[in-house]
Amino acid sequence: MAAFANQQGIEFRRKVDFKEFERYRTFVLVDTDLKSEALAFWLEVKKELRRGARLLVLDSGLNGCGQTAGVNLRCLPGKEAEALLALLKRVVLKSPQLSFYPGYHRLLDELNLWPEERLTEESGLGVAELDRATEILLESSPALFIFGQRFLRQACWKENLAALWNLRLRLEAGLLPVTGKANELLIPGFKNLFGLKALASTEEVEAAITAGKIKALYVLGDLPLEKRPGLLIVQNPWRIGLAAEADIFLPSGSCLESGGLLVDLAGRIKGRARELKIPGKETKPADINIISRLAETLGQRLEIKGYRGILESILGEEQARNLDGSSSYLPLSPIVKKPGDATGPEMGRTGRPGELEVIVGDNLDNYGGLAMAGLSPGFKAIRNPDWLWLNPRDGDRLGLSEGQKVALETAWGNLDLEVKYSSGLRPGTAFISPVLDDSKKIKLFSQGIIKGTVRIKNE
Repeated sequence: MAAFANQQGIEFRRKVDFKEFERYRTFVLVDTDLKSEALAFWLEVKKELRRGARLLVLDSGLNGCGQTAGVNLRCLPGKEAEALLALLKRVVLKSPQLSFYPGYHRLLDELNLWPEERLTEESGLGVAELDRATEILLESSPALFIFGQRFLRQACWKENLAALWNLRLRLEAGLLPVTGKANELLIPGFKNLFGLKALASTEEVEAAITAGKIKALYVLGDLPLEKRPGLLIVQNPWRIGLAAEADIFLPSGSCLESGGLLVDLAGRIKGRARELKIPGKETKPADINIISRLAETLGQRLEIKGYRGILESILGEEQARNLDGSSSYLPLSPIVKKPGDATGPEMGRTGRPGELEVIVGDNLDNYGGLAMAGLSPGFKAIRNPDWLWLNPRDGDRLGLSEGQKVALETAWGNLDLEVKYSSGLRPGTAFISPVLDDSKKIKLFSQGIIKGTVRIKNE
């Protein structure tokens, strides 16, 4: 997203001030279920809904917030850009006043290339629901568009962002991504301050191990690696996952057992003033204390007293440039394919009989290598990462029953899952949210939307 923003000369808001939510009269959730992905955001949105604000949801997957929405737009998987352009086309037609941001006349010319009926068909949405959503956007302004990681984890993510940016600008609306601020803000900040090299994926690490460029690896937390270097050191509160295979394991205190600093989804620094003492148990050292002792053993001295100042400096710099970026419309032709253009990825259309469009959702129920569903039967009963969500009509078509054990076959490997029904999914669409505890699941997660075939398992 950062590379796209730099290339297009735009800027996305990254830090969040919840007080600003008070000025918005419509909230539009795009490919994000705030109830499960960012509860703090949802509580703030819910507060404004009680004060009369409106809620729209645009999502091809399962979304618990859709039950509360005035209009729940369930587009075809991978067709978010078409749905957003269908809304933009309607906004322009129903409210034809001029927009004085640069590029608007070019945008109008480009929109003429996308007939309204074809955009509606391509998105998989109905005319009435799109018209109603447009009315809400025009009647209850300003709006705030909140989009999640699934919006970006698609082959057509650039199309999604271009369409959303232009709709946001035409409505004079706000735009807010829901992403992990520690990775999004701090890692680039540390990279700039200290010249650190950041790797984009575990595949880069494994390739470097195979090439002999990495001979020893020091991992904080867990990492689903298939390749192992000559020396593997893992520092983690629990000896599970990669830590169970480590040559050297360094047990550290969890965030509850040790003091320290956290950066939440809103980009705020949260400090823990005291450590949690567990009666009868020895408190494990904090991560930073282990690293400091190791450095001293190697003859190095780490200066960590200014750590909070470094965080504040990075986040403060982000706050200083926390505008919604350059105010100009993006050209659509170089980015978004025309309706019916077969050159782009053909999502939302199943091929072989029994083939489904599978949406890979976010799963935040994995803390430091501990999957909550594996620890708590009650937790598993409501948030099982091994569920394969299907529309009941697909279950009947495939001869499946709820609770049945199946294998989901994909180009990246198979998953053993259990059938779960929800009428909140479109027929032909499935939804999974696996815990990312191996490289296969991470590869599935990075695709966002995949094709899969369900096979009944023989007991």
